[in-house]
Amino acid sequence: MVCAFEVFPAFNTGIGMVSLGDTKLRTTVLTLLLIDSLGTLLWDRLCVKLFAPDIYKATMTHINTYSIYLTLRKMGATCFAIFLLVKDGSLISLGMIFYMYKLGLF
Repeated sequence: MVCAFEVFPAFNTGIGMVSLGDTKLRTTVLTLLLIDSLGTLLWDRLCVKLFAPDIYKATMTHINTYSIYLTLRKMGATCFAIFLLVKDGSLISLGMIFYMYKLGLF
C-alpha cells in the first residue's frame, strides 16, 4: 500500500514501479486489495475453527497484546530494512541492518 500510494517516490523508482496515474483507480485497486486480504484472513480462521478446533483454540490462547506488538515491530523493522536496501544499498545501510538484527528487531 505504501508503494501504491507513492509515499516514498525514491523507493518506487528503486524497485522500478510504475505509477497508477489516476487517483480514483489507485483507490479502487487498493480498496479491493484490502477487502481481498481481510476476506482471506477471515476465511482461513473460519476453516481452521470448523475443521481443526483444537488448533484454533491453541492459537487463540497465545494471542495477546505483547505478541501483536512483537509482530508489528518485526514487520516495521523489516520494512525499514528493505527501504534502506532499496534506497541506496550502501555499506552503511548494511551495517544498520546488521545492528538492527543484533538488537533482536527481526
